Amino acid sequence: MLGKSVKVIAVVVMLGLLLVPASLLAAGDPEAGAMTRLDPGEQHWYTLTDQGSGEAKVSMNVDPDGAASFMIVTSDAIRAWEAGGGLTITGRGTEDRFAEADLTWSGSFGGSGVYSLIVEYTGSGQEPAFYSLDVSSAAISADATTEEKDNASNEEAAPTEEVEPASAPLAKASATSRLSNQPGRAIVSARGNYFVVDSVPPLDGPNEEINPLDLLLGAQATCAAFVYESAAQEMGLTVGDIAATVEGDFNPAGVKDGSVDPRIRAMRVHMDLENATEEQAEKLAEEFQARCPMYTTLSRSVPIEITTGEKKEASVAEGLSTASATARTSNQYGRAIVSARGNHFVVDSVPPLGGPNEERNPLDLALGALATCGTFIYETAAQEMGIELTDIAATVEGEFDARGVKDGSVNPRIQAFRVKMELSGATAEQAEKLSEEFQARCPIYTTLSRSAPIEIQNVTK
Repeated sequence: MLGKSVKVIAVVVMLGLLLVPASLLAAGDPEAGAMTRLDPGEQHWYTLTDQGSGEAKVSMNVDPDGAASFMIVTSDAIRAWEAGGGLTITGRGTEDRFAEADLTWSGSFGGSGVYSLIVEYTGSGQEPAFYSLDVSSAAISADATTEEKDNASNEEAAPTEEVEPASAPLAKASATSRLSNQPGRAIVSARGNYFVVDSVPPLDGPNEEINPLDLLLGAQATCAAFVYESAAQEMGLTVGDIAATVEGDFNPAGVKDGSVDPRIRAMRVHMDLENATEEQAEKLAEEFQARCPMYTTLSRSVPIEITTGEKKEASVAEGLSTASATARTSNQYGRAIVSARGNHFVVDSVPPLGGPNEERNPLDLALGALATCGTFIYETAAQEMGIELTDIAATVEGEFDARGVKDGSVNPRIQAFRVKMELSGATAEQAEKLSEEFQARCPIYTTLSRSAPIEIQNVTK
């Protein structure tokens, strides 16, 4: 499998360490094509040297499924992390139904230099994972021999992620969150719809209304319900009632003080289908994985398990808490009722799937989740730092290809996020410190930043 791949340098990071400086890495050279063992809590590091083209494809096979994943990080990102900043991820392995490998990433490194490919354990048990890697490019190497370099120069560069024609511009979705006159409570506006959101419990808000985690999990749940509903109709299936329950495991301590990464570590989607056979459920699941912009986005950053039938209690890693939301289809096509922590709200499908298109939709929820999480972290951190903010407004935009939602012909994932924070009462320096807290403590940011680049703009008044 590695015939056209480069040699790489493998390093095992000891249990308990999230990342280590590249200078501490010790080299080893695994046998090409062999399955490499990865124990719970470990990471394996591979050093890649880009000689100029910046175009590469990384493929990974994993046994058992979902037990390992990989990400790509630049040297600059590692240096920023070493200096105490957040970690920016250049790329992350994701499922692709059109690829032969379990996980793939293809794209541009952005210039010549040294990059790290990090394989991490993502299993839920104590059993080891086994994986193989294929890193293919005509201009990516690591300690290759002269002969290997000569051969590589004659090879064609690996194809990058499919580029759509200019005639198919990306669609843009947007949501804005603004603080209310009550700490820990914000008002979200999206496409003319308004709803109240409270901060997550570690930030000590009212904890009465839906919170950012409810929104993100609700976005995944409603996206699942609507794609299943639409695909069933297209297939001529009468599945009756559809309910999607989504759980996410995270460490709330990171939200409180940034001492640990608060990102969602595992996500489970359980589908209750009234009249579907096992074979029909599998076909609907395939459509969901191909057409849901929330699944295709989040699956780049967190392992997602999809189950149908009797729901079984999941094993949650020590130290993690579980948040949950359920979406159930209504008697109106394209409309679902979401329940999260005793709160209930109406959600409509995104326009490509039809439906009433009157209420907030899954994209509104996801962008609202990031916007409100930013609002609340800025608010809390400002209070801790003694910064007297008089107003905070967060606007989040996301770009995606709407054609993929309709028929799965292209990947509908969110390809870029932009966060604009408008602050009254803060200096530019103070705003930068608040931004750092947001990037370290927001579970929505730390999860989504592994899926797509997130640009943050602070505007002080």
